[in-house]
Amino acid sequence: MKLFIHFGLYKAGSSYLQYICANNRQWLAEKKIFFPASNQDLKMQTGSISAGNAHNLSQYLRASDKKSATSILSHHIKNAKKLKCDCILLTAEDLAHIVSTKKGLNTLIEISKELGIIQIKLLAFFRELVDHAISTYKHRAKTGKHPDFLVWLQNNYETPRLINNLIKTYNSSQNEFIEWSLRAFKKDSSHLVNTFFIDWLSIGVPALPSKTSVNQSVTLSEVIVLSELKNKFPLVIDYFMEKLKELPNELKFKDTYVEQAFRKQAYKVINEENQLFYDFDILIPEQDNFSIFDRSYSVINSYQIKGLSPMLSPHQLKMIFECTHYLSTIKGRFFLLRRMLKHVLNKLFFINNKK
Repeated sequence: MKLFIHFGLYKAGSSYLQYICANNRQWLAEKKIFFPASNQDLKMQTGSISAGNAHNLSQYLRASDKKSATSILSHHIKNAKKLKCDCILLTAEDLAHIVSTKKGLNTLIEISKELGIIQIKLLAFFRELVDHAISTYKHRAKTGKHPDFLVWLQNNYETPRLINNLIKTYNSSQNEFIEWSLRAFKKDSSHLVNTFFIDWLSIGVPALPSKTSVNQSVTLSEVIVLSELKNKFPLVIDYFMEKLKELPNELKFKDTYVEQAFRKQAYKVINEENQLFYDFDILIPEQDNFSIFDRSYSVINSYQIKGLSPMLSPHQLKMIFECTHYLSTIKGRFFLLRRMLKHVLNKLFFINNKK
């Protein structure tokens, strides 16, 4: 039995690949690859943001609960054998925190060998870090959680540190039992699909679902506006966010200056980790034509983030107006009331559990 583990990274096509796998489980089984079911199936099948089918395994490994992790993997092996599969396919972005540390990877190896697994094959896609930082920030700050980009970069953007740990673990785990595939992410669904199914799994490409992309994000200008809206509508900021996500990109203002200001700031902060970039680049296959850190951002004009005005199209402004108007109607007020009651009940439940 072989174990295939796709460990991300986040904002690098994971949701799309999980979407394809979850909708082609039977096809994968016919290719002798078992894709375990999980409580994330509905999210994966609909192309929503998902923790992946290995999230529970990852959580147990992070908690050093070897017994529970062994139980889950043993269960997968039994089900794989029932379907006459000789490979298990797991995917979870959270597993990046496991395989990038010696302790986590060694525990996974130990469990796998005890259960008779003969090889672990690891795969992850990586984006250029400035681009990745911007994309990750848009995803995590769109509900107003991280209004200050610089503070988020310095305290919450973990990818440079994760990559540094990954390099050390990679260099100390070169053996026949572990096979690493570290590949470049490209905004090209065919590259992701071919790399995942042909290069890594060594099978053909399955029938692709209708969506060509999933996990749509918002613009940086929209993030700035959403951060302000959260001050007035803290319990329904997701309502504004989802409505803005519904707008096609062609109807949104191309906020070039806003992007450049954020990229300049990201470059300055990430550049402090510059030594690891050279070490990591050599791990990516040459044909990917990839560098983890693009130094061309150093020549971007020095636009300032502080006091930067968001740039919105008439369609975006109209959508925000329609949302605020709806919240002033009778239906909207009932919507706000339900959210308020839910918030109060959740808070009471949390306090009671804490006692």
